Amino acid sequence: MSVKTEDARLTAVSGFGGTKLPACFLLEGRGSRILIDLGEGPDEGVVADVSGVGRVDALVLSHGHGDHAGALRLLPQVGDPPVYAAEPLLPRLPKGVQGRPLSPGANEIAGIPLVTGRPGHAPGAFWLRFGIGGGLLYMGDHCRESCLFAYDAPPRSRCVILDASYGTDDTPQEQRIAEFEAALSSRPLLLPLPAYGRAAEVALHLARSGRQFRVCESIRAALRWMADTAADWLCGDTARELLEVANLAPPAGDEADGLVLAAAAQCEKGASARLARGAIAGDGSPAILFTGYVSKGTPAATLVAAGRAGYCCWNVHARLSENVDLVRSTGAEVVMPCFCDIPEVNRIAPLLAPARTVTQNVFSWS
Repeated sequence: MSVKTEDARLTAVSGFGGTKLPACFLLEGRGSRILIDLGEGPDEGVVADVSGVGRVDALVLSHGHGDHAGALRLLPQVGDPPVYAAEPLLPRLPKGVQGRPLSPGANEIAGIPLVTGRPGHAPGAFWLRFGIGGGLLYMGDHCRESCLFAYDAPPRSRCVILDASYGTDDTPQEQRIAEFEAALSSRPLLLPLPAYGRAAEVALHLARSGRQFRVCESIRAALRWMADTAADWLCGDTARELLEVANLAPPAGDEADGLVLAAAAQCEKGASARLARGAIAGDGSPAILFTGYVSKGTPAATLVAAGRAGYCCWNVHARLSENVDLVRSTGAEVVMPCFCDIPEVNRIAPLLAPARTVTQNVFSWS
């Protein structure tokens, strides 16, 4: 289907119609074709299929997490376009990628104006508001409840792509933290965490609570990187607090000793895989608590299903009421709730009215 110069079209290549599909969206308009995110996972072996996308003018990354930026090896399939990302992320792009800085605030990508802001989710993360057709706002992953990552309110936009990872769940972070605290009674206890995301939030909370804990070297390095390189994405004086944790927290040893924060999040590699080997083998040691999405086909999924690990959600995505407020404040007329399944989309839709909820992976407007 051809797109007229004055028209715009958004195609969810991946990310709409299924729980936690990797993010990948194609924006077409004003003679330009822009790919937004190119992810892999979080479920094992799931990758955005760009085989039918064709050549694009640019790829814009909302943030550096694998389900949004983990499939950059597929760039040759879309013409090896330049990749725009927040400046702290550019050195972390794969070798050979044409990385270009995405500035806070005003940008222009392939002739389309773009405004960015911090979404409260991760270091180097942006929501993206494209100045076409009254505004297309892509939230990526976002959260207003983070104790660490700053959140900027996005501007009015006619169309909004929502982070609906939590669907209709509206459990506030205060309740999540109370449940988390109640689960910390077991000793030793391993907390498998993503180093460049939730690990820093959990470490900050524990430090403020006066708890003693150990960290693996991957998490220690991530804390220092956030404080030194990505401090503009952090709230208040939290960069200093993260550096204190990085400098003072004892290292994780060869065995879980006390409370230990270790990457990676699914116990699939790194220190968490080493420390969880007893539980993976089935001998019941150590106690393990997962706090994020449990990916299919991973040791985390096996451990939780077998009752050898616990689970307690730590909010890093938008709750239902946050998404309802976002739709109201932006004046959105068209909404695409992503990263959840269609039954959940149908349950969310009436709550977002009078905004129209998209029910297919393609919509056009002008």
